[in-house]
Amino acid sequence: MRAEDVMERQPDVRKDDVVIVEVAGEFDASNLSRFCARMDELADEGARRVVLDLAELRFADSEMLGQLLKVRERFRGEGGDVVLLRPGRLVTRTLNVLGLDELLTICRTKTEAIRALLPGAEGTTEGAADDPGDPAWRTTRVT
Repeated sequence: MRAEDVMERQPDVRKDDVVIVEVAGEFDASNLSRFCARMDELADEGARRVVLDLAELRFADSEMLGQLLKVRERFRGEGGDVVLLRPGRLVTRTLNVLGLDELLTICRTKTEAIRALLPGAEGTTEGAADDPGDPAWRTTRVT
């Protein structure tokens, strides 16, 4: 994410009481405040279960990845949780090196992410599309 283009707003992705936020570009100190503000907005809007879709994320520094732990703790403190979705190789490697892969839930599909956040939801997520074009999903894009 670059500071100048962070928070290009698109509708939130919501499915089965889960919000999916796409994080794209570069994730570093230059856009920390915008990312935190968006997470605060979601919490204030009543979101409790959040999927951070990292498929379009090219780079994340260790400070920002550490921020993910704080975001997760905030949502957990409000009865929810945060999981990561589809991090690329570089981001996955950084998560592994920092040991964050042991602390954060990392999923490969949106259906898997929903199931991680709603363990009893197997029946409601069967056949759930992983296609972001599915009208059942609404997306916030953080770029």
